[in-house]
Amino acid sequence: MKKLIYFRSSILILTFLSAAVIYGSISFVNHNLFRTSALDLGVYNNAIYKYGHFKMATSAVYEEEARNLFSDHFDLLVPILSPLQYVLGNYTLLIVQILALLLGAYGLYLYIKPKGEWAAVASVVYFLSFYGVFGAVSYDYHSNVIAAAILPWFFVFVRDKKLVPALAIFSLILVSKENMALWMVFICAGMAIEFWKESKVRNLLILGSVFSAFYFILVLSVIIPAIAPTKEYFHFDFSVLGASPKEALVYIISHPFETLKSLFENHMGDPNGDGIKAETYWALCFASLPVLIRKPQFILMLIPILFQKMLNDNAYKWSIDVHYNIEFAPILAIGIFSVLGLVKRQAIRWSLLLIVCGLNIWSTSRILKSTYVYREDLKIQFQNEEHYRTHFDHEKVQEALKLIPEEASVSAHYPFVPHLAFRDEIYEFPILHEAKYIVFSKLFYPYPLSKDHFDSYTEELKISKDWDVVLDEEEITILKRAFKGEEQL
Repeated sequence: MKKLIYFRSSILILTFLSAAVIYGSISFVNHNLFRTSALDLGVYNNAIYKYGHFKMATSAVYEEEARNLFSDHFDLLVPILSPLQYVLGNYTLLIVQILALLLGAYGLYLYIKPKGEWAAVASVVYFLSFYGVFGAVSYDYHSNVIAAAILPWFFVFVRDKKLVPALAIFSLILVSKENMALWMVFICAGMAIEFWKESKVRNLLILGSVFSAFYFILVLSVIIPAIAPTKEYFHFDFSVLGASPKEALVYIISHPFETLKSLFENHMGDPNGDGIKAETYWALCFASLPVLIRKPQFILMLIPILFQKMLNDNAYKWSIDVHYNIEFAPILAIGIFSVLGLVKRQAIRWSLLLIVCGLNIWSTSRILKSTYVYREDLKIQFQNEEHYRTHFDHEKVQEALKLIPEEASVSAHYPFVPHLAFRDEIYEFPILHEAKYIVFSKLFYPYPLSKDHFDSYTEELKISKDWDVVLDEEEITILKRAFKGEEQL
């Protein structure tokens, strides 16, 4: 028995250590090798800098006409995390994101443990190897990843009737991003069914569902419109449902079959979107989604995620890539292993645990190699030695960036923005405003310009009398605004 316990503990520890190393080798290597971007790590790094210095973050990083960043996403988690910048620097959010995933996996272990020690270990293996987790750590930082990661702790604290910590996790998830509130409407409703026999817990969860709905409506219809210059929510991109959340609700209720049909078909009609939804559904099937039929309350929890994902106007959001699948991870893990924990015959239960984990790992390994949509494979393929290499001297670039004063305003090419974001004024090139320095490289994509426009514009800047060339290397070019007389323009 002691040997079995030691073996089980060893697998658990090895799983956590392996996940930490792999996630770090994806996220930290990407940042070190300039594979992170202005959108989104650059924006959020600048935001934690601003909040940490008691200033309001704006969209100036990526928009000519700056607006309050809360009008883009009502995300209160970033200000909460901002003090960590003084310890962790521009890796702060990446480190927090990985730690949250590992912490969430441990919460999952504690929740499933009463259903069986091996089921709990298997749930951790499943969660940490889920394809959506790999996609999330490969693409910068997003607060919905933190929200999804800590969700298992909400289950733990609700089950254990620990109201204060449960309320704390509930609040953190609500304020992490406006759409997380809609998710919590369904999470609390599904959990109310799961804990139906415990009347006090059930009633509190129903109250939580109602409050989440109220908070969601308040943020979308009152708070964001009050902040946004256009007086409307910026991210309602669901033309198949209507022009507003209200129209969408009416359409879903009045056209249920058309809505369901749109979940599976290329409703935008763009040929580039063909097959993307099918790939995602296949990936979910290999992740053992059908097991949740035994506990449909967990399928209920996935409804807002599927609707937001599959009915969006952006076909890329239908895909299995980046952070658009992270919310599936905790629900699938909790639901599937809650079901498998009900299997009484030990041999059958162990076999099912192995099959589910095996299918999940196999599916993720296939997704790591290729997907139906375009992506930068080297950002996620930690198993590929090319992931750890660059086509340029990245150490030279890092040294070159030190030539820019910490307090100077900068217009920077998108891969440099996350590294230069800890300042009051940082813009994604070609936005200039009153920037004192410009930083760019012809070795990276010219986004958001075309290559011809990028090449001609940067050459014009280099020969312009308004700018002095500080450094002009193959890897990086740095320009400094020229002086005229006694004043710097």
